[in-house]
Amino acid sequence: MIPVVFPEQWDESLYLAGNVPSAPKLGPKDIEAAFQRLIESREAYERYKFAFFIDGLDEFEGEDDVIIRNLFRWIATGGKELKICVSSRELNTFVGRKNGFGNCPNIRLEDLTGADIEHFVHDTLVNNDYFPKLSSAEERSIFVDQIVKKSDGPTVCFFGSLSS
Repeated sequence: MIPVVFPEQWDESLYLAGNVPSAPKLGPKDIEAAFQRLIESREAYERYKFAFFIDGLDEFEGEDDVIIRNLFRWIATGGKELKICVSSRELNTFVGRKNGFGNCPNIRLEDLTGADIEHFVHDTLVNNDYFPKLSSAEERSIFVDQIVKKSDGPTVCFFGSLSS
């Protein structure tokens, strides 16, 4: 895929064949262009299947609707040979049904780990000198519940080919 994704660098390496070329210098624009060529390459999807895992989508610096449109465009281009999994905090931009991932299969991590987090918090606090001194078992239970609720994890949204 190097000739397809990095055509200029590939041509330069062929030109320098026989010499020991230095590693090509790639800037952010070169890498972005290479990724775009990879995503749009029919040849790539005829030979390979791809899975991309993108963490912290809510930390993206730019316009949220642009990244959302790009992700869905990439999926439409790659078809069944491309799967993308993104994770983000549950911001309206990403979980909304109109333009976001609201219709995508998703997993809320806190739904899977809530009991484990609660056990960990409780066991940790029981060993704290001040925790048993709280006025009642009910007050201690409320305190544990508040800590667990504030530990909400990101929503993980899986999506792949639009037909599945």
